[in-house]
Amino acid sequence: LRLDLSFREPVAAVPWGRGIGYVDQEGVLLPRQFYRPEALAKPAVLGVRGAPPRQAGLPWTDPGLQAGLAVLRRFREDPAVRGNPAASLESIDVSNVGEKRADLPEVVCLTRRHLRLNFSVSGRMGRPTLEEQLERFRQVLEVDKDLVLARSYVDLRFERPVGS
Repeated sequence: LRLDLSFREPVAAVPWGRGIGYVDQEGVLLPRQFYRPEALAKPAVLGVRGAPPRQAGLPWTDPGLQAGLAVLRRFREDPAVRGNPAASLESIDVSNVGEKRADLPEVVCLTRRHLRLNFSVSGRMGRPTLEEQLERFRQVLEVDKDLVLARSYVDLRFERPVGS
């Protein structure tokens, strides 16, 4: 008898209907009964349109969710961002993934300091890569490590991070 077991860590909460689904970094829906409540206190991925899989253990394939998880993965992997409590994410809004409205960012992350970070994730011609946008965020953190400057957002889609 051979068993292959793997632990899947919840990284995001996804509100859906009247409930909340928890997913790992690959978007696999997790059974909440096997996790402590504090392990489930994760950033919320808002604006997911596709329905969750019928049962836990299957991937939630919504493009918006996958885009939000890609941004979250970069935040978790980057040492300059991961180690900064001011940059930790409270929510990730993916309701405009695919640029349903071209005048709005595709992904909007809200930090714990209530600063909105605007990202483009479509990979279309002329759009910066996620890595380029993360580099711009690192530049912002070099100037304002605790994200306390008076502004409500930073738009990372442009060559010079624009904020107001």
